[in-house]
Formats: sequence, C-alpha cells, structure tokens
Amino acid sequence: MTHANGKKAGRVTLAGMAVNLLMVFVKGVVGILARSTALVADAVHSISDLGSDFVVIAGLRMADRPPDRSHRYGHGKFETLAAFILSVVLMVTAGGIAMAAVRRITTVIAGDSLAPPGMAALPALGAALLIKEWLYRYTRKWGLRLNRPALLANAVHHRSDALSSLAALLGVTGARFFGPSWRILDPLAALMVAGFILAASLGILRESIGELLESALEPEIEAEIRKIAKGVPGVSNPHNLRGRRIGRAMAMEMHIDVDPDLKVGEANRISREVERRLEARFGADIILSIHCDPEEIRKIVQD
Repeated sequence: MTHANGKKAGRVTLAGMAVNLLMVFVKGVVGILARSTALVADAVHSISDLGSDFVVIAGLRMADRPPDRSHRYGHGKFETLAAFILSVVLMVTAGGIAMAAVRRITTVIAGDSLAPPGMAALPALGAALLIKEWLYRYTRKWGLRLNRPALLANAVHHRSDALSSLAALLGVTGARFFGPSWRILDPLAALMVAGFILAASLGILRESIGELLESALEPEIEAEIRKIAKGVPGVSNPHNLRGRRIGRAMAMEMHIDVDPDLKVGEANRISREVERRLEARFGADIILSIHCDPEEIRKIVQD
C-alpha cells in the first residue's frame, strides 16, 4: 500500500518536472527575445520549480522507507524536511527576482526608458498560466488523495507559478499597449511575481517548521479523536491525548477509562476497537498507543 502510494506520488512529481522543464525553455527563450523582465522572472521561477521537484522526489523516497533501528517511527519527517527545503528555495528565488525588478524600476525612476516587451511574450505567458493552473489542480488532487504533504507543498508552488504568470501577463500587456510611460509595468509585474513566491514559501515554511518542532495536532483533529474513542462501547473519558505529525502519518497516544471489573482480555478488545476506528478514519499509517485505566482509580485520584 505504502509502496504503491509512493510510486504514484513520484509519477505525479515527474509529470510536474517535465512540464517545468518545458516552461523553463519556452519562457526563458521568449523572455530574452521579447525583452520582458517579467517573463524572464517567470522562467527563473520555473527553474526553482525544477529544483523543488528534485527535493520532493528525494523526500518521498526517503519517507517511504520502512522503520529501522535508527528511525523507530519511520522516515516520514524526511518528507517534511523536503517541504522545508522547498520553502527556503522559494524564498531565495523571490529575493533574486525582487532585486532584479527593483533595479529596473529604479532605472525608470531615474529617467531612463525601457524598451517595450515583444508580442511573443503574451502567448507564452497565457499558455504558461493555463498549464501551471492545471498542474496545480492535478498535483493537489493526488496530494490530498495520497495524503502526501510534500505533494501538497509542491502544488502550492505550482499555484504560485500560475499566479506569477498572471501578474506577468498583465504587466507585459500594459507595457506593450499603453505607451512608454506604462513600460514600468513589466518590472512591477516581476516584483509582484516575487511577492507571490514569497507568500507561498512562508506558508510552507510555517507548516513544515511546526511539524519539525513537534507541534500538537490541530484542536479539531484532537476533538474528533476523542469523539471516535467515546463512541466505542465501554469507553469513557478519553484523556491525556498527545499527538504529532510524522510526514503524512500521525503518532498519537491516549488514555481511556474502562470498567475496573473487566478482564484484561476484554479491556484489550476495547482498546483494539478504538485503534481500529481511528485507523479507519485517519489511515493505516497512524501510530497508536491506547492505555486502559480502571475508571475507579481516576475517581480516587480526583477525590
């Protein structure tokens, strides 16, 4: 199951790599020939996409390795680490694009004129916008279906690329058709591209750092876990719930109160039923530890 999951995630990422390679070539060549800063910036963004695809594939392969003596809970954090590296790559890319755009904007403010971008930039950007939006939807669909954080992070990257292509398209259109005084729109669009990339990178960075630092599960997830446990006959007062994410899996431990007169075998059956229902809801990759506490001990402690 995990192997097939990983192979499909890898194929989705490889499809994205093929598209990004094509985007780098087309946008880079056309951007240089058409003298469009925005389109060249978009091509640089696609180069960062290629780099992120390599990082995602490496993270997926490491994450799908089985637990071993040095990683008892599996290798899921490698997928989170891949998402973290991706966010850093995006931030560096945004910084480089922003610096180049600011230099050209400063040139215009100083009184120099910019050459109008060529017509070829428009269809190139329009095609890039449509293709990258499709790639975002395709990658996100499989990221949700396979529960792969690295795929979902890469989908955000594709969406930021689509938005940057839209910004570049608007900037090039204005610079091309509205006259010399509007040619500053081209580097301004490149600056907007940098903003989109930076926003996407910060979102990925926040989530990946939270997981790497062992942040607790979301309150709504914890509430659902307690509700599922209380729905099992014989269970009362789910408590001491502690959980964290390990890549696409969750590790969780919880105490439940049971009738103190139950035999050990019956208490074990109840805890196994709790585990079964949680696995049915959150996937077989969930790592569970359910402790049964005699209910009367809790009452004595409380008193």
